[in-house]
Amino acid sequence: MVVASAALLAGCTITPRTAPPAKVYKSKDGLEQAVNCALNALNAKMGKGPPPNFTHSVSVVTPGKVEEIIPQQIPPASGELYVVRFVAADDCGTDVTLFSTLGGLDKRVEQALGPCEGGGGKSGGKSAAKNGGKSAGQKSTGQ
Repeated sequence: MVVASAALLAGCTITPRTAPPAKVYKSKDGLEQAVNCALNALNAKMGKGPPPNFTHSVSVVTPGKVEEIIPQQIPPASGELYVVRFVAADDCGTDVTLFSTLGGLDKRVEQALGPCEGGGGKSGGKSAAKNGGKSAGQKSTGQ
């Protein structure tokens, strides 16, 4: 019990951004399209099923260049278990990196992101277009 508690505490106090990437892929979509696809896919897949469950928010790190999707655990908990970072590439695509503090959970996140890999994912385009280009979730600036 003490070992499990220490592991959870370590997962909550260490930011996933310092861990080696759990997954890296390139999307042919632009920054906003890639973020919208991933946000919709993560909210659909991670918001239900086996606990823990999450909704997600988008944080604009550098406008037009870097955005991150951050989970909001249900029920709320401190710390970030994973972060998905999107960096606009010079070739009009987007570099996507998943950082995670817990093994196993990142596999669930990877599965959720699967339809968005490579670009043109089903989870982002239509619903974002119907929403005036805005996706579900909240968008904030800063970290």
